[in-house]
Amino acid sequence: MSGYYTAQVYLIECTHPDYSDLKYVGLDTKLDPAYMSSSTVVKWHINRLGRGYFTKSILDTVTGSMSEICEVEQKYIKKFDAVRNPDFMNMSGGRQVLSAEKMLIDLDWSIQPVDHKAKVFIGDIISECSESVKMFTTRRQLLSRIVSVVIYGYLKYDQTSFEYSQHSHYGSSKPEDTQLLLTALSENGLLESGLDLITITDDLIERLEDSNVRHNHFKVVQLY
Repeated sequence: MSGYYTAQVYLIECTHPDYSDLKYVGLDTKLDPAYMSSSTVVKWHINRLGRGYFTKSILDTVTGSMSEICEVEQKYIKKFDAVRNPDFMNMSGGRQVLSAEKMLIDLDWSIQPVDHKAKVFIGDIISECSESVKMFTTRRQLLSRIVSVVIYGYLKYDQTSFEYSQHSHYGSSKPEDTQLLLTALSENGLLESGLDLITITDDLIERLEDSNVRHNHFKVVQLY
């Protein structure tokens, strides 16, 4: 089922006697029993207290599109009131697809990497996509633009979904180039796209959180 995934919504609980109230609701798209969380808050507590003080239990296993899976994660976050409950380490409402009113930026923005770390990060993604898509100058520029917009939007605004038009030219590219590149990004597990909407995946978020890339490593060139 192309564009469909199986993921697990999980609950992390701390058993340390001084921090036994700590909990976290998260989403695991890799179905990895050893995976705890990509949350920097959770990682900080694990590094401080030790991995042995944290348990992980599966709340639900879901198959569907990334947006459908995220909706289930949202259901559990709301059930536990995990964002507002001080016992939970959730800092936001999960990887939900944002409504159009909450989208601060979209693909009409033109954003470029200016720091070496960001250029290398995007260069690696372009190399990965080059294995399935023939790259030339305009496609390479468009792919950098798509990934830069998504990374900048996520890092600066915590935006997880981005609008675009399947029929618009972005720069000197053709609409079919946009679809071809979005398919390649989806096949590599980095973005999910459909119905004029691009959604960042947990895999890309995890890679970003493990890197030193920051939103100020990019600059806004123009906004149409």
